Amino acid sequence: MPSIYIGVLVLLACILIARFVSEASLKLLSVEEKARLLDVFASMRKYNMLILFVIIVATFGAYSAHLIDVQLFNIAYISLCSIYLAFISVFSYRTLRKNNFPDQFIRKSVFATALRITGFILFMIVLFAA
Repeated sequence: MPSIYIGVLVLLACILIARFVSEASLKLLSVEEKARLLDVFASMRKYNMLILFVIIVATFGAYSAHLIDVQLFNIAYISLCSIYLAFISVFSYRTLRKNNFPDQFIRKSVFATALRITGFILFMIVLFAA
């Protein structure tokens, strides 16, 4: 099996496990806390998609216009995605803390985020090791 498939499988497995952890963490919240969680992150969801769209368009646009070569494209894309992931993770953690969500919920949320980031990192390692 080509290594890229292994990387994709590892990434998908990490995302799937993180999803189960996230589902379990939501069961720790009351109905009111779940509603508050949706309210707190409502505006963030809009901006997340916009930021991700800008990252994708900017890097692929620069590559397509031959402004950057393949190696710089890879470095730029992975760096921007990594910065994006780190920013979203820190912002989410701070938002949960600031809004006084239960510690056990926050721990499970952080663990789920760590799993997703681990999957991303492992995928990148496999991708560039090939």
